[in-house]
Amino acid sequence: MNTSLIAKIMIVVSFFLFMGVGVWVSKRVKNAEDYYVMGRQAPTFLVTGTIVASYLSTTAFTGIFASAYNLGMGPGILNYGCLLTWTLLIFVLGPRVYRLKALSIPEILSIRYGTHRIRTAASILMILACSTYLVSIFAGAGIALAGPLGVSKHFAIAISGIVVLFFSVTGGMWGVVVTDTMMMVLFVGAAILGFPIALTHAGTASPAELVQAINASLPGAFKAGGYMPMFGKPFWSASGFVGFMGFMVLVSMSVGLTGAHCLSRTMICKNEKVVARSFIFAQLLVVLFLVLVYATAPFIKIAAPADMQGSQAYVWMVMEWFNPYLAGIILAGISAAGLSTASTLLQQAGSALGNDIYGQFFLSHLPAEEREKKVLSVSRGCMLVIGVLMLLISMVDMASDFFTLYSWAFASGIFVCWLPAIFIGSISKKVSEPAAYWSIIISLVLNIGYWLLTLTNPILPHQIYVALPASFIVLFVGMSRAAPTKAAEEGFWRMQSRQYKKVHGYVESK
Repeated sequence: MNTSLIAKIMIVVSFFLFMGVGVWVSKRVKNAEDYYVMGRQAPTFLVTGTIVASYLSTTAFTGIFASAYNLGMGPGILNYGCLLTWTLLIFVLGPRVYRLKALSIPEILSIRYGTHRIRTAASILMILACSTYLVSIFAGAGIALAGPLGVSKHFAIAISGIVVLFFSVTGGMWGVVVTDTMMMVLFVGAAILGFPIALTHAGTASPAELVQAINASLPGAFKAGGYMPMFGKPFWSASGFVGFMGFMVLVSMSVGLTGAHCLSRTMICKNEKVVARSFIFAQLLVVLFLVLVYATAPFIKIAAPADMQGSQAYVWMVMEWFNPYLAGIILAGISAAGLSTASTLLQQAGSALGNDIYGQFFLSHLPAEEREKKVLSVSRGCMLVIGVLMLLISMVDMASDFFTLYSWAFASGIFVCWLPAIFIGSISKKVSEPAAYWSIIISLVLNIGYWLLTLTNPILPHQIYVALPASFIVLFVGMSRAAPTKAAEEGFWRMQSRQYKKVHGYVESK
């Protein structure tokens, strides 16, 4: 039995396994808290797994690997920002968010500032960012699956979308997290196995001679700075060095701190210690993964065909050098990798529409128990509607090409709009609701408007250079013009530790 056939079988089996997991974990879902945040019972292993899987996704073996294959270790700087801001999640923001016991990121803002309008604004932001990004993830997963399965891109997109919809809608956050962790094991396993296999297949020369040959074909392959081209001119444009690398680092830092796939994971943990341990282990695993992948790429490059595309090189190595059965397992993981990010985006968009918007405006009059059941049903329906709509859009070539090219940068830029309101609001009780609300609204409008300008004026730098400073400026100006309400102050104190409250003489109201 050849590697290609085994890979097809493994991929199909893995898909049925993921759907089976969705059915299995759905039995744990008894209420909205179970569906949205796993009943806050997620242990360290599962939280670590979902963080790593949703962060790396399919791009780990395509886009990230291609950058190492073509440019050496230098582009790894794009990931440093996220790893740095995870430290802030560990010690500053993560524990504070956990203490609010919210079901969603928009609800975090609602509890902190005591109004519904900021929750609505955050929900719109969430739906906009996650939905647009979802199109590119579906399209990317289809491209990744088409080759190993030997089917058309559109058929592969449809299959991947159906699998994601099934285990996400049935299992909620349980389905997302458990399948993410399964994929994470395959991700890291592939990286660990890939390096020694690439090293032994790269040639018969000594290690020193191999390194010399690699440095001749790929300057800076093993340097932290790597080979860092200017990418184009002018310097500050989107294709210039600062315009490109600067925004990537800023986006990485911002998304690492308040991106949906990172911040939402703090709400599912068993306790605050799990929040800290999970992100620490995630940092270590991501660093290990990136070091192995970036170190593996040059050895594949000198052995692969000269016309090999960087985005296809890792799959080529697996197909050519791995044991057929092991290759089938690894390819199943790589092909399914995009599903982890897609499930996270779908879950967050669905909860924002079903719980934070529909539940807030149309179900608030119902008794608590009846409202919870209705919200759970509506949220599943919202996830299904959003998923099907984005899946159909991703199957239109013109739309999927556009979203694949622009949606990651667009969605990542959108997520920074609520960064000051969430982060500054967690460490300062002086932040008022108007300051936080208008910080989000003005930054969002500027972000979208400026992004539209960059489509026709590529000389302009990324919108994050406008949106991020604007959100901070509006927040600080608003703080000077409006004092926080009693509800906003109570929201701030709910985020603080007992020790902090004791030091500052805060006495909880009965």
